[in-house]
Amino acid sequence: MPVLCEERLCTGCGACENKCPFHAITMVENAEGFLTPSVNQERCKECGLCEKACPILKDPAFPKLSEPGVYACWSHDREIRELSSSGGVFSLIAREVLKEGGVVFGAAFDEDFGVHHTYIESYEDIDSLRRSKYVQSRTGDSYKAAEGFLKAGRKVLYVGTPCQVAGLIGYLGKPYELLTTCNFVCYGVPSPKVWRNYLSYRTANKKLKALSFRDKKNSGWKQYTLRMDYEDGTSYVKKANDDAYFIGFGRSLFSRLCCFDCRFRYSNTKADITLADFWGIEKLQGIEIKEDQGVSLVLTNTPQGEAWIQRISERMFIQKRTFEEAASSNPKLVSSAKQPSNRAKFFKDLNDQVDFDRLVKRYMSNTGLKSEIKKLIKGILGEETLKKLMG
Repeated sequence: MPVLCEERLCTGCGACENKCPFHAITMVENAEGFLTPSVNQERCKECGLCEKACPILKDPAFPKLSEPGVYACWSHDREIRELSSSGGVFSLIAREVLKEGGVVFGAAFDEDFGVHHTYIESYEDIDSLRRSKYVQSRTGDSYKAAEGFLKAGRKVLYVGTPCQVAGLIGYLGKPYELLTTCNFVCYGVPSPKVWRNYLSYRTANKKLKALSFRDKKNSGWKQYTLRMDYEDGTSYVKKANDDAYFIGFGRSLFSRLCCFDCRFRYSNTKADITLADFWGIEKLQGIEIKEDQGVSLVLTNTPQGEAWIQRISERMFIQKRTFEEAASSNPKLVSSAKQPSNRAKFFKDLNDQVDFDRLVKRYMSNTGLKSEIKKLIKGILGEETLKKLMG
């Protein structure tokens, strides 16, 4: 039997499943809704290829620049910025790759608004890969597909979480000059099972038509909103700091266990380019932000990554900054989120089929402590005293 990594360390990247030549490994959901490998003992030939591909068991070698390039960027094209999570840099790189007959891989919604990795061969399809999707994506057979395009002599841009990119590098097992990888600063990957429950909670008897986690139309980049458009013409539009799912995500309530000890934070990145929102940019000197349409943090980790950014530099504002400036307001660039003490209790309640509305009130309310203090004062001192204290 192959020795796969411990479940608490498993990222669910799927490199082992993709690599197995005997189809002995299948990615299946665990109790928390995260994909983990399951081995069919009758099919397994103990060849060890899955162990070699696993980025946790065998951290893949990846040559990097001694000093990364650090930039604040945004596309000159306003439409691209409006349709992107931050400054639109991904779209600019993707367009160049596609112009040369290449292929772009990234995360997209499926018909049920789950998230999976897929690829596009035309810039007309770019919008499906734009914008952050705060659910762990199923990589499926995307590693095999990327390998096939590379062997056919086509350029490939593969975009994913740091662990998904590491999984691709581990799966391939050797460098490809035609491959460019891009990851992003990751807070942690939320459970697809929780996302499905939340979708049911929000849709009820309605059918969802369109969804954006990072809608800028109503409140701009800094105060982005979750937007759900239904087929009956109605919409759910809520600022991220007021939406239950985003509150739970921000508290790392339903992030994957490995995210609390991420092995692929920036110091161990396997990507040519790292993208993020350049939070805190307005506090820095030497830069003027006239519109709240997003600023990208771009880190070039390899000569290839640097070459791509310089290639698209005429199509965007670009200013060199320091790594310290980048990390000061982006702590997840260098450190993992802390595991919340009530995470296990949340998943127990979820699996015990506690009504999702109750879960929202219990774990994903932004009133929290303030509300409880009010109730305590009211119970002890009375409502009139509470009113006086609140002014």
